[in-house]
Amino acid sequence: MKSAGILFFVLLLLSCKPETEKKADTGILIDEIYVLNPDQDHFIEAYVIIDGDLIREIGIGKYPSEWKATRIEGKGKYLVPGLIDSQVDLSLMSGIPDSVFPGYEAWQKSFDPQLLKSFLYYGFTTLIDHDLSPERLADLESLPGPKPSVYSCSGQLKLPADSSSTDSVFTRGKRTAENAVLDIRSSGGICAMMVFNDGALSGGGQWNLPTQEYLRSIAESCQKIQIPFLISTNSYAGQRFSFGAGAEIFTNGMWTWGTIEEFEDQFELPDTHRLLLYAISATGTGYQPALRIPGSLSDLYDSTFGERNDLSSVYSDSMIRLVTPYQEEISRQLLENYFPGLDEYSDAEIREIIGKYRRRNTIALNIVEERKGEILLGTGTVAGWNPGSPPGLNGYLEMKEWAECGILPSGVLRAATISNAKAFHLDEEIGSIAPGMRADLLILGAHPFESIESWNLIETVIAGGIPIQRNELSAQSSQND
Repeated sequence: MKSAGILFFVLLLLSCKPETEKKADTGILIDEIYVLNPDQDHFIEAYVIIDGDLIREIGIGKYPSEWKATRIEGKGKYLVPGLIDSQVDLSLMSGIPDSVFPGYEAWQKSFDPQLLKSFLYYGFTTLIDHDLSPERLADLESLPGPKPSVYSCSGQLKLPADSSSTDSVFTRGKRTAENAVLDIRSSGGICAMMVFNDGALSGGGQWNLPTQEYLRSIAESCQKIQIPFLISTNSYAGQRFSFGAGAEIFTNGMWTWGTIEEFEDQFELPDTHRLLLYAISATGTGYQPALRIPGSLSDLYDSTFGERNDLSSVYSDSMIRLVTPYQEEISRQLLENYFPGLDEYSDAEIREIIGKYRRRNTIALNIVEERKGEILLGTGTVAGWNPGSPPGLNGYLEMKEWAECGILPSGVLRAATISNAKAFHLDEEIGSIAPGMRADLLILGAHPFESIESWNLIETVIAGGIPIQRNELSAQSSQND
């Protein structure tokens, strides 16, 4: 079977050569490199020609004639699609008053150029934000220099606190489901999302809900204009309520199984929860575990995490010195958002409590993966200062946590590329290597299927057809400019 697969891959590459006359030597040639597509379990040595921001041609082996334009030697290296983080928060973080961190918003804006470079440094050439305003998106797109492509749901379909279970009242005002979804599309959004999240210690099921009929109408409206409908809920109760209403993607995994009193020390997945995950997997519903959301909160209370050498690739020394005096208060504010009521506990106790939620989330992920469900890589990385959630690096840490759960590197690659692209209806542009696809590519110095650490051996990032040496994207490089 494997030899048949290799033959198919060879035929695919041969078919990639254009039928028209060979173009002049313009663009970029990557020669004699191992091309690895995420939906294949093997690679083949080939050359790739990039023209502008698109892949123009792929051919077997070495380019057959002299190349007079830009050439990248790929011998012994590996070419893979750029990674997609399908859950980031690039909004300016609010809730940090000047009394805690004077000039915090101005600091965040000054960090924006490095923010985007840091994602590229770890290979993330595409970011999907679930709640980014068109204004903030325009600000990021106007920044000079290399940057990942950024997409957004253009604002969440949130339910205000005073809505009842029979009212469908959105922050955008009273309107039909179809109008609400069309409003997202007209604002440039590529997805619609509704949130059923509370703090984890609330026990789940304490949110204000629309009717399931209204959820179905949102889903139907999304299907008409071909954008995915996401439901953000980290609880069994939220996923049970909304499953079957037409959501294409569940975000945030399942780290709240029920009330804290009932599940405080329980790690055996109940049959009810297991059957729900089976059903989610069987229907092909996207499942985004976002292990780093609870993980990053736990790391805020790890005294050794801030000493990681790789943080310097994300934050310059001057940035770290500026923010460090305010770290304790910022950590407390972040913790209160997800785990209200924990401020009376010691750091070790907080890590132990959050650790229980992390363990439950990985159990749920393993069930979906074992049932061959559609798992998607998203991290929940935030744009503001949160050393537990550093941009770019947090994605690498997410991949490592998946590997620690037993997910094979090949599965991690699929989840971070073609699976994400398909789930968000972007697979005709990104997620694989083929002529006509956007030239978002990574050149690795090691085979990515051999070890998850290969993802920290990126040599060159190609973003929209522009090759950048990885060290040029580091915060330390920017600091020395």
